[in-house]
Amino acid sequence: MSKITAIEKEKTRARIIEIGMKMFLEKGYEQVSIRAIAKEANVGASTFYGYFENKLEFFVQVFMKDFNYTTNIDKYIETSFDKDLKLDAICELLGNNFSKQLKEALKIGKSNLKQIYKLVLSEEILKFIHPESTNLANREITVKIFEKSKEQGQFLVDFDIKETLHLIRFISIQNVGIYLNSDVLTIDQMTENFKKQIHILLLGKIAE
Repeated sequence: MSKITAIEKEKTRARIIEIGMKMFLEKGYEQVSIRAIAKEANVGASTFYGYFENKLEFFVQVFMKDFNYTTNIDKYIETSFDKDLKLDAICELLGNNFSKQLKEALKIGKSNLKQIYKLVLSEEILKFIHPESTNLANREITVKIFEKSKEQGQFLVDFDIKETLHLIRFISIQNVGIYLNSDVLTIDQMTENFKKQIHILLLGKIAE
């Protein structure tokens, strides 16, 4: 009996992921079972478990790479920083980037994004991925925005950027949760709420 080659194993894994993504997009996380995925991919359940520990890890492998939206940071900074980075400009930049990331993430479907949101808030997901890794591009852009604003002399006080990043991330997560659990709130409305909260957070710290 011939051994399965590494190439064949990778093809099988890729097929399982492709089938899983299709099924998750069509039915949502809760309605898809490992048995159904394995059957559709024409493999046994034992083969599935040879690649993935459980359904949660599989879901993360299928979708987290898409949820981790990464923009061309250098290009973004080059086109966005030719202005005075005062309070309103910073709120606008952070709000637009936040909206862009969410729209990109929504390509996987609102129900699947809602499941990812639950996972990011759950300690269960820490076995497979650190929640900070879903926010790297946004974090780097935010740091560069603050650094450039400080260089321009826009800081009114010397505040802790790291602590501010944590607060901005909390505001982001809170707003995404409200949006995902609402049937009437639009992305534009949520983005405006986000900008207002960032404005309040930075008021008195950065020149208006």
